[in-house]
Amino acid sequence: MASDEAKTTSQTVSGYAIRTGLAQKMAPGDKMFYIVSYEDKKMNKMNSYKTRPKANLAFGKFKKDTPRIMISGETGDIVQATGDQNWRDQCLGMFLT
Repeated sequence: MASDEAKTTSQTVSGYAIRTGLAQKMAPGDKMFYIVSYEDKKMNKMNSYKTRPKANLAFGKFKKDTPRIMISGETGDIVQATGDQNWRDQCLGMFLT
């Protein structure tokens, strides 16, 4: 079993590759919105929302320094993001791999 550090590094690299077009993303193809956050540098949390307004509200409730992304389930695109780019890449890699 991979260590937490190895898993995080793998997800970060995957997210970077997807974001820069080096690898193809696979979108879920649904109409949901997903928020993936990396809280306390310990674990990813993912939640889904049926509408963009509900997702926007949830996105704004996090602590200001919590890295997080919101992804459109229809396209797999990031529609909102905050935090250091490495942590945003890690969230993307966790969601799409």
